[in-house]
Amino acid sequence: MGGQQEQASDADATRPLKVLTDEPKFSSAALSITFLLCIADIKKTIITSFRPEFTHQCVGEQEVFAGYRPPKSVVEAARLEIRQCGGCGEQQQENDDTEAILHKSHQWHHRHQNAIAELAVDISLAPSCESCHIQIHIQPQDEPSAKRIKLDTEDSSMKTLSEGEILDSLRIALPPIQEGPTAANDVKEKFLSQPVGQMLEEYTVQRNNQDSQSMDFAITLADGRDPKVAQYHHKIQPLALFYIENADNVDVGATDNGYWKVLYVFQKHPTTSKDAFSLVGYFTLFHFIALFHKPQPGIIVRICQALILPPFQWQGHGTRMFQAVYKLAHNQYPEVSSTSNQIDNGALSQHVIVQVNVEDPAPAFVALRNKTDFAFVKQYSNKFGWPNWRQENTSNLNVNFFVSLTEAQAMDLSAKVKITVPQLHIVNDLIKLQALQDSLYEEREQDKEELDRYFRLMVKKRLNKEHREELGGLGSKEQQKTRLAELFEERLMGYNRILKSKRNTTVLAK
Repeated sequence: MGGQQEQASDADATRPLKVLTDEPKFSSAALSITFLLCIADIKKTIITSFRPEFTHQCVGEQEVFAGYRPPKSVVEAARLEIRQCGGCGEQQQENDDTEAILHKSHQWHHRHQNAIAELAVDISLAPSCESCHIQIHIQPQDEPSAKRIKLDTEDSSMKTLSEGEILDSLRIALPPIQEGPTAANDVKEKFLSQPVGQMLEEYTVQRNNQDSQSMDFAITLADGRDPKVAQYHHKIQPLALFYIENADNVDVGATDNGYWKVLYVFQKHPTTSKDAFSLVGYFTLFHFIALFHKPQPGIIVRICQALILPPFQWQGHGTRMFQAVYKLAHNQYPEVSSTSNQIDNGALSQHVIVQVNVEDPAPAFVALRNKTDFAFVKQYSNKFGWPNWRQENTSNLNVNFFVSLTEAQAMDLSAKVKITVPQLHIVNDLIKLQALQDSLYEEREQDKEELDRYFRLMVKKRLNKEHREELGGLGSKEQQKTRLAELFEERLMGYNRILKSKRNTTVLAK
C-alpha cells in the first residue's frame, strides 16, 4: 500500500513505543487471517487452525488491512505468545512507561488511529488445497470520532478497504475461491481420491507423544509435463505466497531450458468406503542439463520451492522429502530410473542426475539441508569413500585431523555424493565436531582448549575464503576479525543444533 503516512499528533508522537518482534507472522494483517483445515477420517473430524507467515505480497509492505485491526483477543494472545517465548527480549515491567506493540505494522494503526473495525478473515481450505471458502467478519469499533486523527482522503493507503477489496487482495495467494450457500461445507469434503503422481514410499507418524494414534503419509513424484499435474499445482501453489517470503508462481508444465517435477507428501485418510488423501506439502524440482559439469555432464536437480503446511511441520516430513530427492538422484527407487529424467527433445537423452542443489534457501531450509546432508554422508560414508581421519594417531590431531577437504577430494566426493562442494565442507565440519564432542574431548581432556582452537582455525580459514568479498569491504583488520568471529559463532551454533537433534533421534533408516 503506497502513499505517505499522515503525521501523528504531538501527544501521540512523543509517546514511547517498543516493538516486541519483527517476525511478520505477528503483523496486523497476519493476525487478522485464520486458515481452517478440516481433517476427516473414519473415527472423527478434526479442524485445525493456523495463520500465515507472510502477508506483504498480498496486502502490501505495510502488512495492514487499511482501516482495520485484528480482534483484540487475538492481539492479546499473540502478545502473550511472544513474551512466553522471549521474543521481546527483556520482560516489560508493569511500571514501564513504554507502550509495547507487537510488530511495526500495529504502530501504523496506533499513530493514525484510523482502524474503524476489528477484522477477522476465516479461510477454510479444502483438504486437497484445490479450493477454499472465505468468510469475512467485521466488528465496528465504538471509539469516539474525536480520538481519530483526520486523514488525508486523497491518500489511497489511508482509505478503509471494502470487503471486495479485502477479498481481491487475498485472491492472489489462495486456490480458487468457492462461493454460494453450501460452499463452506463443500470444501471440507474435497479430498483427493488418489495422490497426484507416482507413489515412491509410505510411512507412519505418531500424532504426538501423548497420543497413540498414528497418521499415514505417502510421498509421490509427479511430472509437471503431465497436464493434470500442472493443473493441480497451478491451483495449490499460490498458498506459498503466505509461507515463503519471496515466493513466485511457476508454470511447472513449462519446458524452457529444462523441465519440472514435483515431490508431494499426502496424508492418507481411511474412510468407510475408500481411501482419501489430503495435501501436506511439496518440493518443486527443476531439472536441467549441465553440459560442462565436472567430471561429467548430466542433469542438475534444483530444489526451488519447499512448502510444508503448518499443521504438519516438525513431524519430519521435510527431512523425508529431502532424503527422497537424494534417493532419486542415486537411483534408489526401482520404479523410477534416474535415466528417465531427461529433456524430451531427443538430443540429450540418457543423462543421469549428477547433482542436487537448492535455490536461495531460507535459514530454516539451510538448517534442514545441512542436517540431511550430514546424515546422508554418514550413512553411506564407506560407499562414498569418505576420508577416515578418525583412525589417525590422536597425538597428531592438529596435523592430520583438523584439515578441510582438499579441492581434489571435494570434487571427487561431490561427484559421488551428488551434493555441492560447499555442502561437503559443511559435512566435513560436522563430522569433525561430532568426533570432538563424542570422544576426543574424553580421550584428551587436558587438551580441550587446544582442540577447540584447532577446530576454530580450520573453520575460520574456510569462512575467510568464502566471505572474502564481504570481509574485504570492511574498513579495518579489527572489523574483519570481529565479523569473522561472528560468522564462526553463527556457524557453530547451527552445527550444535544439528548434533543435538541427531543425539535425540534415531539414525536414518537405510
